[in-house]
Amino acid sequence: MQNDLIAALSSSRLFREMAPEMLRTLACGAVTVSAQAGEHIFHTDEPATAFYLVKEGQVRLYRPNHEGNEKVFQVVSPGDLIAETAMFAEPCRYPLSAQAETAVCLYRVTRTTLLDLTRQSADFAMQLLATMSARIYQAVNRIDHLTIGNASQRLVLHLIDLSREQRSRRIHFPVSGGALARQLNIAPETLSRQLNHFKRTGLLDGRNRDWVLLDVDGLHRSVGLPPPSRKASEAWHDTDLGSDLFGCCNFR
Repeated sequence: MQNDLIAALSSSRLFREMAPEMLRTLACGAVTVSAQAGEHIFHTDEPATAFYLVKEGQVRLYRPNHEGNEKVFQVVSPGDLIAETAMFAEPCRYPLSAQAETAVCLYRVTRTTLLDLTRQSADFAMQLLATMSARIYQAVNRIDHLTIGNASQRLVLHLIDLSREQRSRRIHFPVSGGALARQLNIAPETLSRQLNHFKRTGLLDGRNRDWVLLDVDGLHRSVGLPPPSRKASEAWHDTDLGSDLFGCCNFR
């Protein structure tokens, strides 16, 4: 188990620059935990004693509002970290609830282990600061997207973000349609209807969780968003689309 965890940690953005001996220390006290779909790993405001790395399955991060409804912030997948930034807060409590979207297996690493390593290594502490700064920028962008009143605009911005992350106009939804709808704060039927509309109008093609962005500028125009800048457009042309770009669209 320890070797698998070390490999998983070294692949994560937060720990990829960490020295091997520190990875071993971090993994030494870790344990694996499992949960079935619907079970909670932790709840909002519980004492945060550990962070997690997803080994298998998907976990939904959400917070209940004052009306009792759930606001989904993110659905994380294998290789993603959960609550690592919360480890440095005082008082240290989980800001969100984590619930298994599917059957999951996770690595659990204690807060004490992470804090001890941070105190021991200035280089590691600086790496943490750099990564967390990047997370803040991502969070600001996500908030900006989620506060757009138009569901269609939120969907287009999410499609573009996925394409940039996956470095291709051929994209794969990492979560189910229902989970994606909750993440974007739109009704599932609205998500399905909008994807079908984009498909009928030739802006994208595909089905289920595999899609191809056929007209990026057109997607922006169709929902009233300004087209990408020239620099961004050039980046689109330079993107590696892959040899099997249209394989999911029956273009062959």
